[in-house]
Amino acid sequence: MLLYRLAFPLFVMAVIGRAVVGWLRGTESIGDLKARLFGTTFGGPAIWVHLSSVGEANAARPIISHLAKSQKVIVTTGTSTGRDTVLSWTLGNVRSGLAPLDAVWLTKRFLRKN
Repeated sequence: MLLYRLAFPLFVMAVIGRAVVGWLRGTESIGDLKARLFGTTFGGPAIWVHLSSVGEANAARPIISHLAKSQKVIVTTGTSTGRDTVLSWTLGNVRSGLAPLDAVWLTKRFLRKN
């Protein structure tokens, strides 16, 4: 646990650095960084599905489509490309955003907000 606590600030700095590089390249926005650090509010109870990549998103689409027939579904992804892929499906009960950073307090906050 001590190692995790010491390494987490370095991890956050790496994520911020990656976001800055993405922003300079035009592939990420400041809003994307904000979403990773502070989460996105989707509102109401829902099923949360996390996908790492576009490939996983495409593979999970039939399951997500089926779930969305009767439930709200929140899909988080590790990349903005994955998020944009899910958003392009235009499924009524599906909301998509970037995943919060892998920290207990950020994940708890995300779950409380949604």
